[in-house]
Amino acid sequence: GDTVHYCTDEQERETYRLAIETDGRIRLASQSAGTYLTTGPNGWIFVLRDGLLYAHEKRTVPPRFHHSTFFAGECVEVAGLLV
Repeated sequence: GDTVHYCTDEQERETYRLAIETDGRIRLASQSAGTYLTTGPNGWIFVLRDGLLYAHEKRTVPPRFHHSTFFAGECVEVAGLLV
């Protein structure tokens, strides 16, 4: 059906965590320095919770990927769009 994907555990969520370098460039925390995030013309959705930033392309085809995906519908401090 038309469902929204939810991260089910910390290990899955960690694949979407971002790291911000001292020069302001952003990369996926799981990637080595020098591999920086490119969001493309549509940007990426993000959430901030407990001082950690998570992001991914918004996916509108099943399984959809929305702000609620990262914490399985639980509260976050901030949600938005990186461009």
